[in-house]
Amino acid sequence: MSPWNSSLLIIPARRPHASRRRSRGHSGEFPEELWPDLLETMIIETIKKAMATHATEVAVCFGPVEERPYFQQITEGRIPLIAQRGSRPQRWVPHAMDDGLYLGYSSISFLVSDVPGLPMAALRDALRELVDPAEPVNALLGPDPGGFYLIGLQQPDPELFHGIDWSSNRGFTELRDRLQAAALTLRELPPMEDVDSPADAERLLQQVRQDPAAWRRLAPVTCRFFERHGLLPAPPEADANGSSNAD
Repeated sequence: MSPWNSSLLIIPARRPHASRRRSRGHSGEFPEELWPDLLETMIIETIKKAMATHATEVAVCFGPVEERPYFQQITEGRIPLIAQRGSRPQRWVPHAMDDGLYLGYSSISFLVSDVPGLPMAALRDALRELVDPAEPVNALLGPDPGGFYLIGLQQPDPELFHGIDWSSNRGFTELRDRLQAAALTLRELPPMEDVDSPADAERLLQQVRQDPAAWRRLAPVTCRFFERHGLLPAPPEADANGSSNAD
């Protein structure tokens, strides 16, 4: 059996809803009314990217519990759903780790859904390294401006997460210190930019426009979202031989 058959990657997600208040200071070409749809798109993108690694089993830890039908729909019933127990990460992260252990997984990771720029290959390599007995790594941590986008433990310990300040980037330092104090061999991944506001969506849109070919490899689902809404030109159609007409 491949080692990643006993590895679980949990993607936390809550159903996006339109905000009743407009974001302060938001101006640009990204329509704020599309924000909930972009959030949903990034959830779907993250699920597809995680599954494409073929390095782990994938589950969505969703909330609130009454949104199970929504998540069954967007996941097409293809992956397990774990209900969040508690509305704050301080509560549901340790509980979700307990749930993964109960289901029989020996390695558990968490990946947020708002880092569309994370390369699939980088995620795959990190997850494989975590469970490879020939590698010394037994913990993963990927920082973003709000704290971290990836956490992975070869031997999960829910107690490590109790009392972490998840509301700021201090949480990253606190968790890193705890992992090191536990004598775990930590691999830190490169920092990533998260997309957690319409202003961030505007930044993402401009980055995609600057290098659409690269972004179509990084985040094809998100790029198609921009194309459908007229925010990004469609790519040149391939000719009969499969080559681009752009040459």
